[in-house]
Amino acid sequence: MTVTIRKTVDTGSTLFTLVLPRVNLENSNSAPVETKGITTTNRFSVIPQFNQGQTQTYTIIPLTGTAQSVAF
Repeated sequence: MTVTIRKTVDTGSTLFTLVLPRVNLENSNSAPVETKGITTTNRFSVIPQFNQGQTQTYTIIPLTGTAQSVAF
């Protein structure tokens, strides 16, 4: 799942991606989960000369939590 957390018309944007793993709960109500979050920075400039080279950078964030069965 990816969301935009910052967007500008003249400097780029920042996205956050949550990698959601499949979890099989079988006979239990919950299970521990380890996954990653990825922050992507998209660099952009209104000055064409500044748009050379790598325009994306990534930061990986380790995440832990608990998957639970929820009745709606």
